Amino acid sequence: APRVSAVIRDYDHGDNGANSETLQAQFKVWWTSGSTTVTHYATTAKKTTVDSSWSDQTGVATFFYTIGEDITGDGEAGFSIPPNVTVAWAVRGYDQESYGAWSTEGNQTRCEFIYDTTKPGSAVITSPEYPDDDAWHAGGGDYGNFTMDSPANDVTQYRYYFTGPNADSAQKTVTAPSAGAAATIRWMPPSEGPYTLHVTSVDGAGNAQKTPTVHVFQVSDGRAP
Repeated sequence: APRVSAVIRDYDHGDNGANSETLQAQFKVWWTSGSTTVTHYATTAKKTTVDSSWSDQTGVATFFYTIGEDITGDGEAGFSIPPNVTVAWAVRGYDQESYGAWSTEGNQTRCEFIYDTTKPGSAVITSPEYPDDDAWHAGGGDYGNFTMDSPANDVTQYRYYFTGPNADSAQKTVTAPSAGAAATIRWMPPSEGPYTLHVTSVDGAGNAQKTPTVHVFQVSDGRAP
């Protein structure tokens, strides 16, 4: 689940030096389900701060919250995040006397995300110069085009590497020109022999296809001059 953070500041005491401040962060998470808005709250444990090294205020602390986490003692139950739905969140501070404003109040823009745990479908690989057809194709030293295309409409990149005689097998990444679009690379076989291109499609949430797609092709020696 996503882990968010917030810096809470309490300016009303003019804290400095050895003064301390006890702060908490209350997070609000909500989304729409049909015609209903589902809302959850979670309040972090207290943090007592003394003379923060990166601020002239002692009343400042950073809080982290994993969305949906059941925080002990806050009186709110944990919850599950719905997949593929826009989820918004906001935060406000509490100094043991009163709450501050929500981070969405005024002209502020709310924070939101889409929780996507679905792995994209397997990429399809094609190459006009070096097709996967068990035939031998000339030749070593000639560039070929390799197109990677996933059936998923949210794929943003493809990870790939080649194996075979004298091939550099380091993994590389090519970015799709738009979400769900195919990407093409150019690669030159360094010598003759069988080669394999391994491709993994990755969506915008970082989910990778379960098993890499392989494209096996045979390269003969170079063309005659």
